[in-house]
Amino acid sequence: MNRKPKHPDTESERLLDFASIWAPYGGATEEEILVHFGMTTRRFIERLWQIIPESNCAQEEIHSLASAYPQYRRTKGSSPAS
Repeated sequence: MNRKPKHPDTESERLLDFASIWAPYGGATEEEILVHFGMTTRRFIERLWQIIPESNCAQEEIHSLASAYPQYRRTKGSSPAS
């Protein structure tokens, strides 16, 4: 069965699929994220929220992702990571 991809970019699709699989369990562990994507949890979540607006994820899935991977809030005076 073919399903419609959630994102046109393959790497972004892989990240979304991974995040969605782990969302019902409260999100992936730091170790899983590091092994699969070579990035910190913070960077993974930043990247996830960069690609969600361009995705065709259903609202229900976005709510599930938001529960498992809440966006970090910048504090006054902090700068975004490059």
